[in-house]
Amino acid sequence: MAHTQDLSLTPLARRALLALPQGAGRAVAVFSGRVWVTEAGDMEDKVLGPGDSVVLKGTGLAVVEALHDSRIMLFEPAGRTAAAGAAPALPEQPRSVSEYEREALALRQQAVADAMQALWGLLRRGFARLAAAARA
Repeated sequence: MAHTQDLSLTPLARRALLALPQGAGRAVAVFSGRVWVTEAGDMEDKVLGPGDSVVLKGTGLAVVEALHDSRIMLFEPAGRTAAAGAAPALPEQPRSVSEYEREALALRQQAVADAMQALWGLLRRGFARLAAAARA
């Protein structure tokens, strides 16, 4: 199943609960801390640590509880989030946390480069106006 994600981490304080209604197809990846995942109708709960992930199977409610202060990333099935600019579908093959971190870093670096380029353009136009005003 392909998934989409937005590369933002969700912080969960110790003992915090996150309810995921109709969880089927969603994926939970843990970046730090430790969480407990339970799904309605599934007798096999999961405890996940850094680098672990799980794809939810049940169609009912799933609950994620932080056993320690944690940071997780949630992934939606590709068909569920068709918003413009949504992240590309993730491959079927599980990826490591370090691969996601590298991808997030590359996206952040591109955003900073775009912002710097826009700022440089503003500065050039501002200095051009100052120079034109000084000549007048």
